[in-house]
Amino acid sequence: MTALGTGLITFFIARLLPVPPRLFLIPDAIGLTLFTIVGTQIALQWHARWLAASLMGVITGVVGGVLRDIPCNDVPLVFLQGELYATAAWVGALALVGLQELGVPPVSAAWAAMAIVLVLRLVAMRFHITPPALGQPEAP
Repeated sequence: MTALGTGLITFFIARLLPVPPRLFLIPDAIGLTLFTIVGTQIALQWHARWLAASLMGVITGVVGGVLRDIPCNDVPLVFLQGELYATAAWVGALALVGLQELGVPPVSAAWAAMAIVLVLRLVAMRFHITPPALGQPEAP
């Protein structure tokens, strides 16, 4: 009953108050973080090698954002030239793999890796840090 009431109140308040579009990027960063780490951990539990496990984590994290944007008829963030997204996920996934290889307990490694992904994504959003763009080849 509480969830239904909260949902209805939120529905009507959202129609009355303007919500800045960048506000939704923070929950997106949290989702990217959680899905990346969970995907990497599951791959590691299935004894995937470090590269495969880290890429599975990135795919898990990034596809969640893609599946969120497509029904909203938006171009997924990962397909736009913008702040670090998949790169932040991959750094965190590699950190998780590395920490576990160093003998850090899986839960502690997961929390540290989550912090890395979230901080990287939030800092990239705040300071507009983008990966280098591939330039167009010059015409002869």
